[in-house]
Parts: sequence; structure tokens; C-alpha cells
Amino acid sequence: MPGPVREFARTLLSFALTRTRLAATEIEEQALRLVEILVWLALALFFLGIAVVFAGCDASTIGCASSHANIRRRKPDPALSTEPAPLS
Repeated sequence: MPGPVREFARTLLSFALTRTRLAATEIEEQALRLVEILVWLALALFFLGIAVVFAGCDASTIGCASSHANIRRRKPDPALSTEPAPLS
């Protein structure tokens, strides 16, 4: 192989090797980004679950407000009252 053709082949091979390494690095970075997204998603779901527990929602109600509405409207039990009973 003459000199210029050999040099061109070397340059072409070097170019292909560099592009392959860049592609591998890009794939590795994308995999790390995907892992990061999955970690953030897991944290978000965890805190959403904590919020649902603290809000007092259960699976049988559609919204938290409807499950708490009955508690607020309930009349107090006179037997549990600490106030003295009225004299009649």
C-alpha cells in the first residue's frame, strides 16, 4: 500500500474508533440519566404514599375531603363531654 493511502486508512480507522467511543460514552450517560429519573420517580411515589397516609385517605373513597366530611358533621357524644350536665 502506498504511503498516502495507508495514512488515509489510518485516519479513517482513527475516526471510526473515536466515534465509537463517543457513542459508547453517550449511551452510558443516557443509562445514568435513566437511573436518576427512576430514583426520582421512586422518591416521588414514596412521598405521595406518605401524603395519602397522613391525609387519612383509604381505598374505598374517591377523595380525602369526602372521608373527612362525615367526621366534621358528626354530633359530639354527650357521654364523652367534660362539661357538667344542665340542671333541669
